[in-house]
Order: sequence, then C-alpha cells, then structure tokens
Amino acid sequence: IEYPVHTPADAEGMFDTLTYQKGSAVVRMLEQYLGEDAFRDGIRRYLQTHQFGNTETGDLWDALEAETGEPVRAMMDSWIFQGGFPLVAAEAQRGGVRVSQQPFRYLADDDLDRRWHVPVVVRSAAGTERLLLDRAEAHVSTAAPSAQQPVVLNAGGHAFYRVAYDDELQAALLDGLAGLEPLERYAVLDDAVALTLRGDRPAAALAELLQRLADIGETDLA
Repeated sequence: IEYPVHTPADAEGMFDTLTYQKGSAVVRMLEQYLGEDAFRDGIRRYLQTHQFGNTETGDLWDALEAETGEPVRAMMDSWIFQGGFPLVAAEAQRGGVRVSQQPFRYLADDDLDRRWHVPVVVRSAAGTERLLLDRAEAHVSTAAPSAQQPVVLNAGGHAFYRVAYDDELQAALLDGLAGLEPLERYAVLDDAVALTLRGDRPAAALAELLQRLADIGETDLA
C-alpha cells in the first residue's frame, strides 16, 4: 500500500487501486477492530498532537496505539509494507474455534511463512470476541455453532481477509444465512467463490450456497 516517493512520477503512481481501495479497506478493518469510539479518540489525539505540523504514517498509528493500548503500528505495518492478504481457516474445537492463517494464493506458492497481524472479530451465541492473530494459529472461545447462532469469523463483514470454515462451522453458517447481516452474507459468498476458484471446494458446494441464498429470498446487492 505504501512505498517511498522519490520523484513526481512515484507520487502519481500512488493514485491507484491499492492505495485508495485496499488502503481504505484496511483502515476500515482497523476501525471495526478497535471500536468506532476508540478509533475516533485516537484520531483526535493525532490531530491535536500534530496540529500545524507535518507527520508520517507511523504518527497516526502511534496515536491510535497510545489511545487504545493495542499494537496498532505493528498491526498496520504488517498490512502496509507487504503485499497480499491472508486466508484465515476456522476449525471447530471443544469450547471454541481454532483459527490459523496463511497467505491466500490462487496458484501454488512456497511462501507460506508470511504472517499478518490479523484483527479477527468473531461472533457466536456467547457474544463477540476480538483476537489479534499475529502467529500461525490460535484458539478463540466461542459457543457451539447452531443454525440460530452460527460462528461468524468476519463479524460485520469488514475484514480484508478470506475465511475458510470447516464442515461443521460451514453447515451451521448455511443454516443460519438468514440471520446474518447483508454484508456478512456477501463476504460468505465472495469467500466461497474464491475458494472454489482456488480448488479448495467443489463447485457443488458453491451451487448449494447460491441455492440457500435464493431460498431465503436474497435481494440485497451489498
């Protein structure tokens, strides 16, 4: 998203999809993880500290970090200074879900050791949990999934990562589609298409999801 600017051409080159669309999506993901009020408080601290002066990108992250106590600079550096984004896998376990990350690729790649500080927002019948996944895998406590309250790993649908659920979690998610927010349903469909194109899931599973969306009368264009 960010790279050094040495010439006017470098500056012009930054007016692109990565800078604006991915950049705004990553900042939105950060806001949802920190909470809207905490995020605004961090912005106020940043503006008050640096009014009438010049700043660098890290100054904003430091202000948000000082306001929230979260490792914002390390989190955002992992998204800004390396390309791509992660696939977060979810596996049901006793008392919760095991989550793990690896780079998302459509083609085979040996670079599987790349890591992000992934702000995961998980919703279940037990409520909403926030987890900063800064290693290969972790465990998050949740209630058991059900059609009435499935486990949603991208609660709100604002995260900039793919989600792959295991069979148990996926089945509950399909049964509970009607109870998800429109943007969450869109994220589920978008991830399913990507995982099908990658070869992780059969086309029949995608067709079933599309049929489930038709069955609940999906009309929202998200």
